[in-house]
Amino acid sequence: MNSRELEACADRLEEFLFKILRDVGRSERRRHGALYVQGLLLDGERKSIEPLAQRVPGGNVQALQQFVGQSPWAWDPVRRLLAQQMEEELLPAARAIAREIADNTAPVSIALTRQMIWRMAGADHTLRAHRRRRPGSPTRRWTC
Repeated sequence: MNSRELEACADRLEEFLFKILRDVGRSERRRHGALYVQGLLLDGERKSIEPLAQRVPGGNVQALQQFVGQSPWAWDPVRRLLAQQMEEELLPAARAIAREIADNTAPVSIALTRQMIWRMAGADHTLRAHRRRRPGSPTRRWTC
């Protein structure tokens, strides 16, 4: 993603980051977290802190290193919110695509349809495409 593309979705990204980073604590952490995510999204071969900080306007190597490696924020709530957000945003679209594939595929090639759906889910093996919920956990986990 280049700077122009990032700017085109700036409002949506800001809304997303506001939700995801709300539990990291201090406002400086939220700001550095947002810069870190922007740096990850921008074009660039290296995603380590120094090159990332150079790509992002206002990027500070020391502040980003501190956010990633030393800042005392709990990652579990952020991960939970991210999983919930992705499920809300992506799952309906994935189901619609899967339904369209299934509806437009001959019954003879149902195995191929399943394999395509597993691959779309990012699984390299059919058993990795099955998901389960741990009791009491709002997030979904991949199982082998």
